[in-house]
Amino acid sequence: MTGDGLRETAPPPGRRRGALARLRYVPLILLVLAVIVATVLGVVETRSADDEKTSARTSGTAPAGPSLPAVCAPAVDQQIDVEHWRDDQLEPAAETAFARGIARSAPGHVRGRDGWLFFTDAQAKDFSQAVGRERQGPSSIARWNDYLGDMRRAAQARGGRFYVMIAPAKWDVRHDRLPTWAQRLRGTTSLDRLMQVYPELPFVDVRAALRDASEPTYSPLNSHWTDFGGYVAWQAATACLRADGVDGVDVPPITGVDVTDDRNEFAADGVSDPDEPAWTQPRLAAAHPDTTITSIATGATLQPLPGDVVDMTQLPVRTSTSGAQSSETLLVLRDSTGSALSPLWSTSFARTVQYQHPVGEMGAPVDLAAIVDRERPDVTIFTMTERYLSFDPPTS
Repeated sequence: MTGDGLRETAPPPGRRRGALARLRYVPLILLVLAVIVATVLGVVETRSADDEKTSARTSGTAPAGPSLPAVCAPAVDQQIDVEHWRDDQLEPAAETAFARGIARSAPGHVRGRDGWLFFTDAQAKDFSQAVGRERQGPSSIARWNDYLGDMRRAAQARGGRFYVMIAPAKWDVRHDRLPTWAQRLRGTTSLDRLMQVYPELPFVDVRAALRDASEPTYSPLNSHWTDFGGYVAWQAATACLRADGVDGVDVPPITGVDVTDDRNEFAADGVSDPDEPAWTQPRLAAAHPDTTITSIATGATLQPLPGDVVDMTQLPVRTSTSGAQSSETLLVLRDSTGSALSPLWSTSFARTVQYQHPVGEMGAPVDLAAIVDRERPDVTIFTMTERYLSFDPPTS
């Protein structure tokens, strides 16, 4: 050994090192080479693909900053003190508590506080998502970034703007209504991770507005935001759009909020309709402007649902509104959460084009580039219910 570190002892003079002696270094050399190759390829992980101690960014570069004005994604306090699902010591106890709570629940719903019901995992692993037990791992998050990035480039190719508006699950906005045992288990969700790792994606985050609203924006027996919740969400979204240069769009004025019977999604699970009304609706100061709805598939003129709603079952459609706030065209990829937003979209934009997004088991393929080339939208919004983040994005 010399002063500059450990060295191999030289063989005695006149003695040749044998092949077997050299072979004992082969495993070490192979191990070093394997580590180098794995590091270069970016596949070294300490636990698994879902281990959040690894980076979701394979490039190794630092996250870029938000691409939209600050008003588009205000801070959301999730009030999570401990991450149960990524801690080797806490996770077994959390799994036991989760299994015990689910075992006491009905097949289709979990009963929360004050009569609020939440879907079980039978609906897109919904309740596991609610507490962060199920969430996208680094590779899935990277695929979502690629998918949304491709959509953004397709929308911008014709000079339009592109936005991502995830419609929050009610367990995200009203986590205070989860059962007490589930509140103790809450951890980071897929949406939070996606926004943390890729903040440069054009997110319009409406959770803070929905939580701070003057009236309830969700109801006990339905997973969607209420009509008033949609109103609040579009109010927050249009503030973002205006700050980003989309002039003139806003929510129409209202004179108050009405409360009607809740829309019970759990009747098939044996849940009776509630005694108290709980579905909030904005009371518009003026009637919705005249809007024509046309089926893209058949060319037929369609009738809106009450409240001038375009239902998901009618998609794809085009709408044309005389006297809209803006003369521009809006393209939306949406699901059922867009029902409450649809009359607001046709109030804000003279022309809308609405397709069902292709995420999930029921989603049909959508060639966004071809639609953009044909429709030339000024604004494109991808809006999707939060629980659909349990799925990987389409690959084509």
